[in-house]
Amino acid sequence: MMDVARCAAAAAAFSAAACAPGAILFHDEPIDGPYRLRAVADAADLHICYERRNGACDRRIPGRVFAIAHDEDFVVAAVRPLNETEKVFYYVVRDFDGPRADVRYAVRGPFEPDDFVKEMREHGVPAPNLIAPRR
Repeated sequence: MMDVARCAAAAAAFSAAACAPGAILFHDEPIDGPYRLRAVADAADLHICYERRNGACDRRIPGRVFAIAHDEDFVVAAVRPLNETEKVFYYVVRDFDGPRADVRYAVRGPFEPDDFVKEMREHGVPAPNLIAPRR
């Protein structure tokens, strides 16, 4: 039982430090403003985060992001959740986001493709484009 608690504590410490300043990143690129596309260990962890002034990056959209878009109102991602082949969509409402934001209000999703099309039409959310791999 003690080993399980130690493993859980180690996993929590790793995930907390993963997007902390000075963390070794597998992938890190700016999207727009404070938003970054990051992966800590490998491409399976490619997520969108909000970078604070101190360099820490708070996760906004989890999973395996494979397409993104942004405009002055939204940051959008298409995601393949781990162990799934289907895609889902998330978006961040920039007006509700910030360094101390409650992500329950700022982040919307996950949406199935048909539901996301409705969100796009109703709120003007941009359609995500595939991420071009870096060379």
